[in-house]
Amino acid sequence: MTDSRMLKLNSSQTDIHRRPSIMSPVDPPILTSDSATNPLISRDNANDDGNDVFDSDNKVSTPFITETSIQIIICIAGWYAFSLSISLYNKWMFDKSQLNLPFPILITSFHQLLLSCLSFIAITLKPSLRPQQQSNRNTQSIKFYLTHIIPCSLASAGDIGFGNVSFRYITLTTYTMVKSSSIAFVLLFGVLAKLEKFTYNLLGIVLLMSVGVMLMVDTGKGSQDDGKSDNSGTFLLGFTLVLLSACMSGLRWVFTQLLLVKNHDADKQASVVLNEEDEEEDGKSITKKKNPIYTIYQLSPPMFITLFIIGCFIEGLGSFINAEIWTERGIIKTFILLLFPGFLVFFMTLFEFGILQRAHVITLSIAGIFKELLTILASTFIFHDTLTMMNGVGLVITLIDIAWYNYYRYSEKIKEQQEIIEMRKRSPTFELEDV
Repeated sequence: MTDSRMLKLNSSQTDIHRRPSIMSPVDPPILTSDSATNPLISRDNANDDGNDVFDSDNKVSTPFITETSIQIIICIAGWYAFSLSISLYNKWMFDKSQLNLPFPILITSFHQLLLSCLSFIAITLKPSLRPQQQSNRNTQSIKFYLTHIIPCSLASAGDIGFGNVSFRYITLTTYTMVKSSSIAFVLLFGVLAKLEKFTYNLLGIVLLMSVGVMLMVDTGKGSQDDGKSDNSGTFLLGFTLVLLSACMSGLRWVFTQLLLVKNHDADKQASVVLNEEDEEEDGKSITKKKNPIYTIYQLSPPMFITLFIIGCFIEGLGSFINAEIWTERGIIKTFILLLFPGFLVFFMTLFEFGILQRAHVITLSIAGIFKELLTILASTFIFHDTLTMMNGVGLVITLIDIAWYNYYRYSEKIKEQQEIIEMRKRSPTFELEDV
């Protein structure tokens, strides 16, 4: 193993998809049931090693259809299937005109409890999923938990809670489009926390997203063909809830980034969060992929506790236990109905991670845009959601803004890679601390 501070052109130091250009920490995967509609894609792709810029002249022709491309297609298909299923299922479960379960916060807390159990089983059966760098961790574990895990869990809990409650008041189409505004909150909070360098490109992205979101608020928006939807007042409540969900998603990112910046020189802290480590094998640097299972294992327990306590106060544990669904559908069937989304979230995370292992970040970004359209299309056919002309314009603007955002991040990554290779040419032994 060479000096860990020596520059290695791998994903943990060169990727710049959607995070600040000043450094490249990764935030944990979105562990929420509404992550299925979240357009934010982590810029730190463990497989996107940044060598594309430097090795373009050395590439040899390969078949168009390869084993890896087939695996990517399968992973994207699985990601689409589980992601779409989560969105449709949550809407069906909480919508007042569907199953109408008035306990979205408590039910979501049980999803997190299930995720805790599944991740614990996975780590127990496969110990290699646990980070290897554990030195001096016990002396700082409490501080790390309080300064990173708890804030991130609280923000994530707010993200999930607000999002799932909003399903009772707005359509899935509205939810999908408004949740896309989390991009703007990520950039806004990133600039305020000095994690993101202000540029006119970022300002344009935020302003354009704001225009798109405002156009989604229309008097006809949120109505459904069956006439069972709430009036404009309750729609405004649902719109506000999902907007708060997007805001909490941005805060979750900021909390994660602030701790990673503070502990940038402490590899043991970063390894716990990112579960990445560099190894030397046969003279080549190999980067281990970030591990979403361990991240779920870390974040889901405090998220369960937070959501459960809030749910007991707001929705009432007694009301949940005495709900009619237990007698109407039976205890076993009700448990299956309530916990099924937790399994969907777990396997969706695995497929998303599979894409990141085999493809570049831009692949997942583009796939995410099409997933937004697929979700809206499915919601139109299944729940008969409708769009006004202004809503359609807002949707187009939002999708264009997402594409602009991803292109901007991709351009940033290419630019930084070029700067790094130039610095390496001038001083082949320069250390990462000097970058």
